[in-house]
Amino acid sequence: MTSGTDYNTIAEDYHEIKENPLKKYSEEFTVAKLVGDIKELSVLDLACGDGYYTRKFGNLGAKHVLGVDLSTEMVARAKAQDANLTNVAYRVGDASCIEDETNRNSFDLVTAVYLLQYAPNEEALRGMMQVASDNVTADGMTLFVTQNPNVTDSQLQAQLEHYGVEIQLSADRKDGTPAKTIIPFPGGGALTLEHFHWTTATIEKNLAMVGFETFVWCNMEVEAAGMVKYGADFWKPYLDYDAGTSIVVIECRKKKS
Repeated sequence: MTSGTDYNTIAEDYHEIKENPLKKYSEEFTVAKLVGDIKELSVLDLACGDGYYTRKFGNLGAKHVLGVDLSTEMVARAKAQDANLTNVAYRVGDASCIEDETNRNSFDLVTAVYLLQYAPNEEALRGMMQVASDNVTADGMTLFVTQNPNVTDSQLQAQLEHYGVEIQLSADRKDGTPAKTIIPFPGGGALTLEHFHWTTATIEKNLAMVGFETFVWCNMEVEAAGMVKYGADFWKPYLDYDAGTSIVVIECRKKKS
């Protein structure tokens, strides 16, 4: 699987964006709320990066957490940080075509944070989804965190003006067209991530093809602490749009509950 961003070269910079308030008080809070109590559950974290969520799941009491990422540098950083977590392991691997590296249908929860948008073609997109479907249990849950395919131009402009986050999409927004996200660092400078745009219809079609029977698009929410710290006006450009938040979570299950 090939994307426009080489995470081996940006590993150190990538760590800095984790302090962005949109991630810290909204994305992280929403994922934790959807995940719920994971004590004694097994978790597969695809595209784990430097282990940000992998380690959180481990600290929350998951029985076993396996983080998989294509970047050797990211995995090395993750291992170094989590050497004392006995319930967490890491492996270098391509999240779009993992074959015998994991036990099929053995994970209660599979997560993939910002994975789908790096698929350069529909085959790779479906491959990422297939890996998740192959590894989650029949009654388990899969969460894909990704950019909202229906984000509006007014949302993009508001995020640029209020948060300094710039998302560049092609005018036609067809499947597989290149996109770019530029995220400012708290202390100055910015990180540029190159990825691809996929429509809702194509994402849902491929989710069904790999065996997911239900998929719910969940908007981001904001933790109370974040609302208190920054105020409602700060979050308004992020939350108040009919198209939903610019980042969403797709909750997928292989059998209807």
